[in-house]
Amino acid sequence: AITDIDWKDETTFAMCSIDRTISVCSTKSTSTPEAKLEGHAADINMIKWIGSSNLASCSDDSTIKIWNAKTKSCVQDFTQHTREVCAIDWANSGQLASGSLDATVRIWDAENGKCSHNFTKHHHPVSSIQYSPNKNLLASVSHNRIYVWSLRDSSLVKTFKAEGGINDISWDSSGQRLAGGCTNNDICVVDIRR
Repeated sequence: AITDIDWKDETTFAMCSIDRTISVCSTKSTSTPEAKLEGHAADINMIKWIGSSNLASCSDDSTIKIWNAKTKSCVQDFTQHTREVCAIDWANSGQLASGSLDATVRIWDAENGKCSHNFTKHHHPVSSIQYSPNKNLLASVSHNRIYVWSLRDSSLVKTFKAEGGINDISWDSSGQRLAGGCTNNDICVVDIRR
């Protein structure tokens, strides 16, 4: 089963699967993938392109990997999470965030592989994360709460509790509001200025 798809450009996309592989595909050739990336020890949950050749992936094996799709090799392996990693998001080519079932959100230096921030105030597993449009804030979801973190000083800026569990979040283009999709079919909208 395919678990995620992410487009690199208008003709190239990658998809990951519970078979522990990532396939890089082109709309110009439908017969076989351009590249197959292997190295995770469990289901791959999410993938995200950054730039023309680098791709990040997170897995139930508790790791995040950065791949060079051109050389078909893993160039970075982050192993500090202690449980499954469910979500990743790039701020830029040098900074990657991850959310895990170990109830932490981590910010990684993609060049040296070190964790620069570890947000630990979640009481439940983290299922979704997303940088704000200006990349100054990071939102995370843990059970029925949205947390908004400042990346300038690592402070918790805002928390919001929903009536139902929250599955996913998305910032508006201004970076002032977050929408969350809930397990009870509600949508919650949070204005971070209030």
